[in-house]
This record gives sequence, C-alpha cells and structure tokens, in this order.
Amino acid sequence: MTTAAILVLRGLLVLITAGLLAAQGFLIPSFAAQMAYGYPEVSYLQVPFAVVAVVIVVCAEVVVGCIWLLLSRVRLDRIFDASAFPIVDAVIASLLVAATLFAGMFGYMFIVVGDNNPGVALIQLAGGIGGFTLALLMLVMRSLLQRATQLQHDLSEVV
Repeated sequence: MTTAAILVLRGLLVLITAGLLAAQGFLIPSFAAQMAYGYPEVSYLQVPFAVVAVVIVVCAEVVVGCIWLLLSRVRLDRIFDASAFPIVDAVIASLLVAATLFAGMFGYMFIVVGDNNPGVALIQLAGGIGGFTLALLMLVMRSLLQRATQLQHDLSEVV
C-alpha cells in the first residue's frame, strides 16, 4: 500500500472521527429530545437510549482507532505479526457490542413497547444486522491474517 493511500485513509478516518464526536455531543442528545417530544408515550426512554447510542458511537470510535493502528502496521510492513491479532480482536468485539446494543434496542421497542417509529426501527435493525455481518467478516479476515502470518513465518525460516 502506498504512502499516499495511507495518508488519504488517515485523513478520512479523521473526518469520520470528527463526525462521530459531533454525533456524541450534539446529534444524539438533540435526536433523543425530539423523539421524546414527538412520542411522549416512550419519553422515559430518552436518556437510556441516548446513553446506548453514545456507547455505540464509542464502539465505532474504537474501530476507527484500530484501523489507524493497522494502517501504521501496514506502513511499517509489520501487519503479518502476531501482535496485530489483539487489534483485530478489538474490532470484532466492538462490532459485536454495537450490534448487540442495536438488536437490544430494536427488540425492546418491538417486544416490550410494541410500537416503533419505522425510521428508527430500520436504523436499529440495519445496525444490528450490519454489525453482526461486519463482525463475522472481520472474523474471516482475522483467520486470513492468521494464515498469512503463519506463511510469512514459514517463509522467513526457509530463507
């Protein structure tokens, strides 16, 4: 991977992080207040769901930070090293936590409350399915990284 591509990716990660921080500080509290005002029957969920949404954003920030670390390893040509596995494991764990929280919010609104705003339900459902899908994809990528690391190690012993 070229240095230019890594720099562009890092720039995009900075923009994503700025967006995530804006969501944490402004968008989530504002959206939660609007939903509580528009749907007074579930206004008691304003604070708990806002906290869950902030935790989901923190999970996304962890993923962005891990990608930054992995890009550093690629730049230094140290990606095929066993010390990269905990970084990938952190990505998988963050995705699973976020997906579980999305699914939990959807389940609570669908089962307990029995009603859900269609737009919010779609976001919750997409977040849950998307998070679990990405976690499984990262699990496959981790096994490929593990295999490539083993091959790199075997090749270094031969040379």
